[in-house]
Amino acid sequence: YLIYMNDEENLLDASEEDALLQDMIPITEYGNAAFMTAQIGSAYYEKATGDIYHSLFGNSSGTIFLIDMNHRQLIIYSDGTIYRVITKRYANTITDNVYGLAKDGEYYDCAKEVFSEMTTLLGGQHIAQPMKHITNAMLALILSTFILYYLTRRMSRLRAARSSEILEKIGAVCHFTNGASPYVS
Repeated sequence: YLIYMNDEENLLDASEEDALLQDMIPITEYGNAAFMTAQIGSAYYEKATGDIYHSLFGNSSGTIFLIDMNHRQLIIYSDGTIYRVITKRYANTITDNVYGLAKDGEYYDCAKEVFSEMTTLLGGQHIAQPMKHITNAMLALILSTFILYYLTRRMSRLRAARSSEILEKIGAVCHFTNGASPYVS
C-alpha cells in the first residue's frame, strides 16, 4: 500500500513531514494512507475529501486525513476494508479527540495522534471516546429529569373522592337527649 502526503498550506516543516511519514507507515499494513492540507472551496468538504481520496487511490482500501484551512475542519475519510474499522463514527471521534491540538496550531501533533489512533483501532484495540460518554451522561440526565417530572405530576394530582368513599367516611351519629320541650307562657 502507498503513503501520500501533500501539505499545500505549509503547516508542517520538513522534519515534521519526515516524522509524520514514519507515523503513517503502520497504516499501510491495512491500506493506503494519505495526509493533506488544503483549502477546499466547496461547502461539501466531506464529499470533496472523498473525491480526493478516490482520485488518489481509486476504490482500494485506505484512509485520508485532510485539514481544510478554508472551513477550519478536520476530515477523515476511509474506504474499503479500513472503513469496516474506521467508520464515520470513529472518524468523528478521532477528530474530536485531536481538535484542541489543531486549534492550538500543533498540526504535526494533531496528525500524529490521528494516525496513532487509527493504528490503535486497526489493531483491534479501543480509543478514548470522551464525547460519547459525556453525551450519554447528558442524555441520561435529561431523560431522568423528564421521568421525575412526569412522576411528580402524576403523584401530586388531587383526586376527587368517589361517592362510596365519602359515604364510608361519614358516620351518621345522632344524639338525642330528653325529647320533651318545656312550655313557657
